[in-house]
Amino acid sequence: MKTTAKFLLLLLVFLVIFWLQTAVSFLLPFPFSTINIITVLLAILLLRRHHWSIVWLAFALFFFIELYTSSPFGVIIFSGTIGVLLTFWVYSRIFSNHSWYIAAAITATMLISYRLIYMVAIILLYWLNLAPWLLNINILPALIWELFLSVVASALISLMLSLLWPDKNKLKAAGPLFKV
Repeated sequence: MKTTAKFLLLLLVFLVIFWLQTAVSFLLPFPFSTINIITVLLAILLLRRHHWSIVWLAFALFFFIELYTSSPFGVIIFSGTIGVLLTFWVYSRIFSNHSWYIAAAITATMLISYRLIYMVAIILLYWLNLAPWLLNINILPALIWELFLSVVASALISLMLSLLWPDKNKLKAAGPLFKV
């Protein structure tokens, strides 16, 4: 019963995040509608939990997004999951802090790797005559807005979370405030 409740809660979280990404973000005015909510939430989760299960969570979320898009099946799942996996590796090996600017760097790394892998996959599928040309030069300003606003959103959310709920590991490492 406990496992079923966890599964249903996880499914509900997936659907809420999917709803936020596909429905709510498009109701916002132009620059703010480009925020990649999934990437921001995955970056915050990676920063707070630092566990490999984030990669599987990303796979499931990108699968739901894949069902909604018009790109060839598998491109978003592949590019999104590999982008999160690369970001997890960079975070594990290079970044060691849990501050707001590391949240911004994680989000930037995740978005840049996701978009680069996506573009390479689309170009490769086009060259193999398996998909039509889906890239357009007019999308560049939207990608720049997406990167900028997603980085700012993740930095602000990380800053608010660190002020409201400090990381327990940091508090243990810091030791007591006053020594007697």
